[in-house]
Amino acid sequence: MYISLVNKNIYWPFIILSYASLLSVAMIDNSRGPVYPNILKHFEVSLNYGSLIFSLSTLMGLLTSATSKYWLKAIGVIQSISLGSLIMFLGSISYYAIPQFNLSFIYLLACSIFLGSGISLIAISMNILISEGSSEDLRRKGYAGLHAIYGFGSLLAPLLFSLWIDNNQKWQLFFLVLAIIPMFPFFYSLSVLKSSNIKEKISKELIAPIHYPYRIIFGLMFGFYVSSEILISSRLVLFLRQLHSFENQQAQYYLSLFFAFLFLGRISFVFVSSSISSFKAMLTSLILSLTFSLLGLSFHPLFLCLTGLSMSFFFPVGMDWLNKKFPKGIEFMTGSVFTWISVMLVLIHSLFGLLAETYGIQQAFLLAPLLLMGSLVLLFKLDRFKPIRRD
Repeated sequence: MYISLVNKNIYWPFIILSYASLLSVAMIDNSRGPVYPNILKHFEVSLNYGSLIFSLSTLMGLLTSATSKYWLKAIGVIQSISLGSLIMFLGSISYYAIPQFNLSFIYLLACSIFLGSGISLIAISMNILISEGSSEDLRRKGYAGLHAIYGFGSLLAPLLFSLWIDNNQKWQLFFLVLAIIPMFPFFYSLSVLKSSNIKEKISKELIAPIHYPYRIIFGLMFGFYVSSEILISSRLVLFLRQLHSFENQQAQYYLSLFFAFLFLGRISFVFVSSSISSFKAMLTSLILSLTFSLLGLSFHPLFLCLTGLSMSFFFPVGMDWLNKKFPKGIEFMTGSVFTWISVMLVLIHSLFGLLAETYGIQQAFLLAPLLLMGSLVLLFKLDRFKPIRRD
């Protein structure tokens, strides 16, 4: 085992730390979606150029994920969350300062790169923390609760921003307020590290449980799904305002509805019996999400909001499914999966901007059902896969 924590029952300091750090990521990262039209207007940049705030952030997340076996070994999970929280604080402050002092858009891109490293540090570390800090029978609920917190933070972000703008406040000042949130996991992680009852044991080597081509397939299955979710959540406001002529407040409410469904689905899954097959739950999620996304593009955008409900349980169940397939080597596989998630997000953010500029937002949004279809195909391929540990 690469990282071994003291107690194999759910250990509440680890749970609190994981949930608090993810809440800060959800609030700050998902505020960029509703703020995105304001950023384009303020800096007077095109859709293609503006999308770099997402793609460059994700590119840095990719580099951070790809090197996870080195920094995890060097500083451990808890210190990684501490560092990631500090980066989130500084990144949010920068999102306020750059437009406030009329600096160039290039500085916002540099800030987005910096922010991407913090997001990735927290994303990988908190999933490992749940895996190592919970017993097998409670692990799925731990993941569901973890990602329910993400849904809750993602729900709050557009709602609070909408209220903020309605009160005639500057959009950039919103990020100054958000910067307060990551300070809690930062200081709490320091107190966890000082606790004499909590130890983190780090082995000298992290070994891949399967060969590289198979790791790519596992990573792409998760990457296709996550890309579809992020594409909808980060571009829904833009889609509604430009294609359906929604007012800003109405578009923000639709985004809030998406995240409300995401949160409700995940928090409900905490109470669902773990006896339900992971494969069937993941399959149901992908099929319903594919259906809703097509209906949302063809009939009414309300169906795009419903994808939040159908997507809600795929990732927490999927991480538990991955743990069961790789009980020895889950740390390596977690880093590998997040690396390929980042690869897909870099490609999709860039591709969406290019397609939107060339063919229009309606056509660009077709990427969402295409990605869900790709994830569905790979799920069928991988469910019967029996890992054989590498020599």
